Amino acid sequence: MDEFHKQRAKCTVLNFDPGKDDEHGHLVHTRDIRWAFHYDLDS
Repeated sequence: MDEFHKQRAKCTVLNFDPGKDDEHGHLVHTRDIRWAFHYDLDS
């Protein structure tokens, strides 16, 4: 987990779907100890 915090900026995701705008986001660790993708609202 410490390594995730150090490298957080590198944990990105690109969601692409034909006919839709690309969504850029990043990996997050939730309070209930799960991993999820969070898509930036302003991209």
